[in-house]
Amino acid sequence: MASSSAANILLAITMASLSLAASSAPAPGPTATVRAGFYLAAAARLRPLAALDASLYTHLYYSALAVHPTTRKLALPADPDQAGLLAAFSPALKSRNRELRTLLSVGAGAGVAGAGSQSQTDPAFAAMAADPASRAAFVAAAVALARGSGFDGLDVAWRFPASAVEMADFGFLVSEWRAAAPPGFLLTATVYFSNHVFDAPLPGVDYPSEAVARCLDWVNVVAFGLRPRGAGATAFDAPLYDRASHFSVNYGVGSWIDAGVPAGKVVMGLPLYGRSWFLRNKANSGVGAPVVAAGPKQRGSNSTGVMSYAEVQKLAAAGGGGGPRRPVTTTYDNASVASYLSVGDVWVAFDGAAVVSEKLAFAARRGLLGYFLWPVNYDDANLTVSRTASEVWMQNEISSSSENGTGVRQTQGPVRLPPALRSPAGTPGPLTTPALSYIYNIRHQFPPRRLLWIPLTMAQLVVLDQLVGDSPAAEAFLLLLFTLLLLFLLLRYLTAGGAGSRARLPPSPPGGLPLIGHAHLVGALPHVSLRRLAARRRRCADLMTVRLGAVPTLVASSARAARAVLRTHDQALASRARSACGDVLTYGPSDVVFAPYGERWRRSKRLVTTHLLSARKVQSHRAAREEEVELVINKIRDAAAAAAGATVDMSEVLSKFTNDMVCRAVAGRTFRVEGRDRVSRELIDETFAVLGGGGGGFNLENLYPGLAKAAGGVLMWPARRRAERLRDRWDELLDKLIDQHMGEVAGHEDAGGDGEQESDFISVLLSVQEEYGLTRDNIKGILGNMFAAGTDTTYLVLEFTMAELMLHQDAMAKLQAEVRKSTPKGQKLVNEDDLVGMTYLKAVIKETLRLHPPVPLLLPHLCQEDCDADGYAVPAGTSVLVNAWAISRDPAVWDAAEEFMPERICPGISYALSSIEIMLANLMLHFDWELPSGVDTVDMTEVFGLTVSRKEKLFLNPRPRGDVISLVTVEPPLLQVDCVYAMLTGFSLVSCKA
Repeated sequence: MASSSAANILLAITMASLSLAASSAPAPGPTATVRAGFYLAAAARLRPLAALDASLYTHLYYSALAVHPTTRKLALPADPDQAGLLAAFSPALKSRNRELRTLLSVGAGAGVAGAGSQSQTDPAFAAMAADPASRAAFVAAAVALARGSGFDGLDVAWRFPASAVEMADFGFLVSEWRAAAPPGFLLTATVYFSNHVFDAPLPGVDYPSEAVARCLDWVNVVAFGLRPRGAGATAFDAPLYDRASHFSVNYGVGSWIDAGVPAGKVVMGLPLYGRSWFLRNKANSGVGAPVVAAGPKQRGSNSTGVMSYAEVQKLAAAGGGGGPRRPVTTTYDNASVASYLSVGDVWVAFDGAAVVSEKLAFAARRGLLGYFLWPVNYDDANLTVSRTASEVWMQNEISSSSENGTGVRQTQGPVRLPPALRSPAGTPGPLTTPALSYIYNIRHQFPPRRLLWIPLTMAQLVVLDQLVGDSPAAEAFLLLLFTLLLLFLLLRYLTAGGAGSRARLPPSPPGGLPLIGHAHLVGALPHVSLRRLAARRRRCADLMTVRLGAVPTLVASSARAARAVLRTHDQALASRARSACGDVLTYGPSDVVFAPYGERWRRSKRLVTTHLLSARKVQSHRAAREEEVELVINKIRDAAAAAAGATVDMSEVLSKFTNDMVCRAVAGRTFRVEGRDRVSRELIDETFAVLGGGGGGFNLENLYPGLAKAAGGVLMWPARRRAERLRDRWDELLDKLIDQHMGEVAGHEDAGGDGEQESDFISVLLSVQEEYGLTRDNIKGILGNMFAAGTDTTYLVLEFTMAELMLHQDAMAKLQAEVRKSTPKGQKLVNEDDLVGMTYLKAVIKETLRLHPPVPLLLPHLCQEDCDADGYAVPAGTSVLVNAWAISRDPAVWDAAEEFMPERICPGISYALSSIEIMLANLMLHFDWELPSGVDTVDMTEVFGLTVSRKEKLFLNPRPRGDVISLVTVEPPLLQVDCVYAMLTGFSLVSCKA
């Protein structure tokens, strides 16, 4: 015991010192950057969406929609193919890159007309921007169209405002645009290469820099098309430097920054075209050589003097074509950082790979947010420029926002593992943390008899890659110290305890390692990994013990094992492990979900079931349900009517619906005041991220609780501070709601009233506060549970159900037929009796819950005392997981367990799922559903966290049924004690069975 204590103290001191050393290093800067591309709809024939590698970009623009010359309204594509392209753009690209953001570019001046050419403004766009009413209508229509089509933002392309008045109108436009846009909606502008437009028809005007910096997420600086007007000689189109004039990228970017737009809001444009001329004299082919005309007309650009990058490369490869091959001369100009080629009498200025690399290095030095390519359609078949730009930018990506004495942003490359120890490129590793990934690679490089190398590799990772940076002395000292510590602990582990002390423990699957246990075998989807581990050894099929870091964990993978754990020893296993972040966010804990088992928990559970979730209480919310469902149906109808084949982001629609329902149940009719519904959604998402270890479901406390608590929990200080900041935001919201309700509590009835009046949860809790001895923290803790438990679970079931129905059109048709047949013609509302007869609807939902339980491992239980489970010893301190996902897919129980077969579910009423049924019934009644154009199937890949969600958003095309004029509404509870909620609150799992 003494040696163990000494080891723990030494380890704590060492890790504390390393943490303090790490905290003294400069804080990393923002990592968000822009690698964007403009997709020119008019040139879609050159590169269909299917041929575009979406992984090369962080943002892609659909370019562009204009203003109608007479109506001043947004002009939608008249061509059916163009309309289909607009509708398919976002869903098709996002299906291949989940992190991609798409924006819709609207306005004027979105071409390659040079700054030095006869630049023109768009009269229709200028007239719209000058009239406040037209401007407001245009803004509202653009935002609605973008959101309805699945875009994440809008771009206004107005490169040539021709006067000071038009510049002022530009400022009004972006200001009103920002006011109309919802939170998180991106707004950008594609603008002249310089803040000072000295080449417009009325030169000498400036952009409204203050409005640009305040209202826009960034500006796309068109740093190309810089050929001086009227020049009769060859010239670079986008030189980085030009000592003889202002027509350079360096000048243009600098002018925007000098005008007050932060460098972090400037995105530099890169051309994917070449500017061509016919030379007067083939022998004189340098810069400034006389020309006779613009270059040959090309199929790609459909204009003279402009060649796509693909055509430039074809010209260079073929020597001009159309006869014997002619010599090709390619020149890189170091002074201007620009390149050109000449083939016979054709001269082309273009940006090659070397120019792109140097420009991106310049952008990194200036601290710019990123770059955009115009247009991506013009790249060659291999997307050479797009690929080169993406690779170069990521290599030079800014990782520190600190400023040095010269005002130039300091850059620092990302910390990387040694090349030999990284996961193979393109191979999805099963690990969720760098440390485990590192150990995984080492395990495959050394045979089991040489596992003593593991402590050394862990030390290399922790010390070299995360803590000490470039200090050789610190590296040597800390590496030696940490390696000795790990070797000492390893020897203690190997010599501690005999076989007899572990003889009655549940069997353990093979593959465990010292110190990390089976953690390296648990991948991005732990419920799937644990099922595979259980299948490795027959004795592990029901109950098994795995060690996740330092935590022994009992996993039940069958219904029999789950009963043995949760029913036989319900009191011994009723509590949950405490965590620093969880205690902060649950006020002590003072809630229902995470509170330790005891009298206070039983009293809180009784309060919730009696006063908040009783049938009489939830019956009072019928009007609220009807109103929220009507809003959703109308929103989908409006989106479908806005454009033929419009695509709807069903993930967003369903998420907002469930969030609004819960917010209204918690706070009443005022839940949208001051944007409280949006705030609550943001707080819920961040809460899940904090408690779930950033989305992976595990954090330091989950794997090494002793280490997390050592030395006063110094290693958890950053996470705890984050949780405290988040709790302060919860306090701000909940205190405001509670204070407001305290002033109105006299006019509310609690759940023991007549049950007819809508009374929200806050009013109810205040009315029973004295009876249950509730403190303010108790109230806030319970309200936090209601927000978190009621939002994601219902939304995820709805989304998974719609996704499964899209994959199984026969089930979709059968369900639609049942819903429509059960809805009497002429009857406005479907009452609860009508819903009872929809047995197939209930079967579809239950089958979805079977295949996709939102909380597949439930929430972990903690064994408080030694007990026996199914004949095995379960020591106190063991974490207990029930793999509900594995149980619901057990082939011993279900035929074709992996298939979606609603017919397998016995008909019957489940009072628990009515809030899901009402939404699904309305969606089936009012719409026929299709996948977006260009999308062949639905990706069912999952992502693990506190809940399991689909990796990709669900985009669908709704087709309204013209004969339906009424809404389906029922009288189910708004929040039920359903299977999902039972999982979160610890209610009996058995009582939730259908």
